[in-house]
Amino acid sequence: VLGNAFFLILTLGGGLTVLFQLIRRPMLMAFGASDVTIAYADPYLGIYLWASIFMMITLGLNLFISAQGRPRTAMLSIIISSGVNMVLDPVFIFALNLGVRGAALATLLSQAAGAAWVLRALTSEKAPLRLRAQTVVAVAEVFAAAVPASAEEQIAPAAPQAPALLTRVEPHPGERRRAGQRKEVRALLPQPQVVEPEALEHG
Repeated sequence: VLGNAFFLILTLGGGLTVLFQLIRRPMLMAFGASDVTIAYADPYLGIYLWASIFMMITLGLNLFISAQGRPRTAMLSIIISSGVNMVLDPVFIFALNLGVRGAALATLLSQAAGAAWVLRALTSEKAPLRLRAQTVVAVAEVFAAAVPASAEEQIAPAAPQAPALLTRVEPHPGERRRAGQRKEVRALLPQPQVVEPEALEHG
């Protein structure tokens, strides 16, 4: 369970971080950033997003420490993260004159410190339930083998219906080439037989 949780945190956290990095500027504009504030919000978010993976590790795996009956160790991860942030903020913002980038960098390092504490607690010999690298690798191998098989099972039932779905799509004006292709598909499909009422009476 611990290995599954850690692997999913890494996978989802890393994927979401990359995704939001690609769309961060349009996302900020959609949430109300102006041409003036975007100059501060974009660099801050660009650095802060890399801290999200460490934040997910701290918050997600901290519950396993509490469940093992070690609330003091779990509490220390939050105290360490907050304390490092409080110390580094004035250093980066004022002493090093980094501005909003300094604030984001302080958050990044503080979350990394909290994540390091949590991982140290879960990989130590004192932990009743230890996080082992072999377990994470095994989960990754199972995941890599299961996803393609699951996708194939989901796609296979819909494959025979693909020609029928194409016949229901009306060609967009100007897409003559696609419309011609759909007509060719319709020609290959079996056509329903229409029986006239007179033929039924004679039969």
